[in-house]
Amino acid sequence: MKKWIITLSGIVILGIVSLFVFVESRWERTYDFPYPEITHSLDLSVIERGKYLVYGPAHCASCHINIDDYESMEAGELVPLRGGEVFNLNYGMVVSYNLTPDVETGIGGFTDGEIARAMREAVGHDGRILPNFMPFKLMTDEDVIAVISFLRSQNPVKNPIPKPVYNWSGKWKISTGKIRPRIIHGTTLPSIKREATIDYGNYLVNNVANCVGCHSMATVEYREKKYRFGPLS
Repeated sequence: MKKWIITLSGIVILGIVSLFVFVESRWERTYDFPYPEITHSLDLSVIERGKYLVYGPAHCASCHINIDDYESMEAGELVPLRGGEVFNLNYGMVVSYNLTPDVETGIGGFTDGEIARAMREAVGHDGRILPNFMPFKLMTDEDVIAVISFLRSQNPVKNPIPKPVYNWSGKWKISTGKIRPRIIHGTTLPSIKREATIDYGNYLVNNVANCVGCHSMATVEYREKKYRFGPLS
């Protein structure tokens, strides 16, 4: 009986150690997704379109500003996209990135392709998975270019952002692929005609604004039970 208990204990310990090694060796896995062939523009009309998307239907400013700037943003001020909002999720803590063109702490050191891949695939410049918040997999090339062009045109703001901190659940989900690059089926269009049509409305609702992200009962439950927002302490 004693021998049986020792054997069983050994198997359990070996299983726990194996699981620990598996997770720790895979949770920082990288993905070799191709970079979209995107090049930013200096055209003022393109930059203006990007500003409209960033502060409007794409909701970039809803996450990528500091919590202290919320009242100013709601008053219509174009506050800097310096990042810093904290998301305490059920799998860890992530902080919104600095989207100003600061070279050290923002996007100034990234290529257009790296930024576009992050938007569309939720894969960072280093190949690691990003929090899957951005719904831009099927945003047109034209609008991705506009967004990146506007981001490049901002004044740089130095604001260091801490890396995500994943708990055991988060590391396990990344290791097993439960948290992975975005899977959205469809064809990315070069552009779309901007007019009062069902097609353009569908594009804005589903590929830019991600209205379903709030306007569904499943997401409401997720927001209430799975995470909360708060300042970086």
